[in-house]
Amino acid sequence: MFTFVLQLQHNNTVIDYESTNNITMIKIRETISPVLSDFLKEFTTKDDRADIMNANVGVGTSTLRELIYRNVPVTDNSLPALKLLLLKASQNADAKIKQARNCKKEVKKVIDAI
Repeated sequence: MFTFVLQLQHNNTVIDYESTNNITMIKIRETISPVLSDFLKEFTTKDDRADIMNANVGVGTSTLRELIYRNVPVTDNSLPALKLLLLKASQNADAKIKQARNCKKEVKKVIDAI
């Protein structure tokens, strides 16, 4: 399980996030890390990006996709959308954990019945 620790600041250091004891900084004018990119790919969808765009954060779905795939750097303008996307990834990860636990319970019931 991973936990996001978000901390907004100015002067290039923008967000700290923690994932299984590794802390990475996201900086303005730099792309996100490969690890964070992988998390966002796994735990967000195109519909999540559309929902964020509809929240009127001033960033389109294609920009969010380009951020996720590390094709463009983080900007002051894209930061609020990235924060929302990180929060959505965390929610989706929690939902997958819950789904996996339910799966384990059901599979155990089937195995025990055999």
